[in-house]
Amino acid sequence: LFNCFIFFFSSRRRHTRCSGVSWARRCVQETGIDNRMRRKFRGNKPLVAIGYGTNKKARHVIPNGFRKFLITNLHDLELLLTNNRTFCGEIAHNISARKRAQIIKRAAELNVRLTNAGGRVKFDEKKAENK
Repeated sequence: LFNCFIFFFSSRRRHTRCSGVSWARRCVQETGIDNRMRRKFRGNKPLVAIGYGTNKKARHVIPNGFRKFLITNLHDLELLLTNNRTFCGEIAHNISARKRAQIIKRAAELNVRLTNAGGRVKFDEKKAENK
């Protein structure tokens, strides 16, 4: 764990340790004289290259053809009113069931698609029916 904090001060991303940490400068080609990645040793990550880029039209597009927009309150839903053909909403994970029900109802009125509309609300409805 201590070794992870040492590399925060280096100017380049270290590939040998702490590879799970997201770094600001992660797309920098390794240039060290004995670098395993640069020398393309077996079992190492591939070097960054222009060929790994994604088509700009398809970037951040999910399988239903929309791009995701995180919704944390009802005001965020109003922002999707003009872009409801390119963006779909995704309700944040920390939103309560009562707020989710309000957001889902308002999204239906505004004709905004939600990716996780049936998340916690259906579970709570079944719970209420059993009581």
